[in-house]
Amino acid sequence: MLTLAVGSYQTYKEGGDFVVPKNSNEFRIWPQIILSQTIRKLKIEKRYRTELRFTSNGYLNRFRYRLGVLYPIGKQRHGFKPFQISVSNEIFFTDNEPYFERNRILFAFNYKPSKSTTLQVGYLQ
Repeated sequence: MLTLAVGSYQTYKEGGDFVVPKNSNEFRIWPQIILSQTIRKLKIEKRYRTELRFTSNGYLNRFRYRLGVLYPIGKQRHGFKPFQISVSNEIFFTDNEPYFERNRILFAFNYKPSKSTTLQVGYLQ
């Protein structure tokens, strides 16, 4: 799957009131490719994302790679299983030193009320 998205991000310093003090104002454009494969019940997903970041501090690039595994549980309804457990790991890189920004891991429980909607509760570090 190939997608393109845009977003506006405002970051605030700790102790503020989400108005002041403002850390940065950012506009992002990100194309991404998602590759998925099913092996028996496991769904394996790889996501490659490039973020073009226009910030109040200048232009920046960021590259993200996510590897995730999803396992459906429970009884099938409407052609799919509405409950799932998932785990994913995402790595953030830049094209400037230091190149590695962060590593993020997610453990989650998912509920799909429809094929196109997922509600997720989990732990993100």
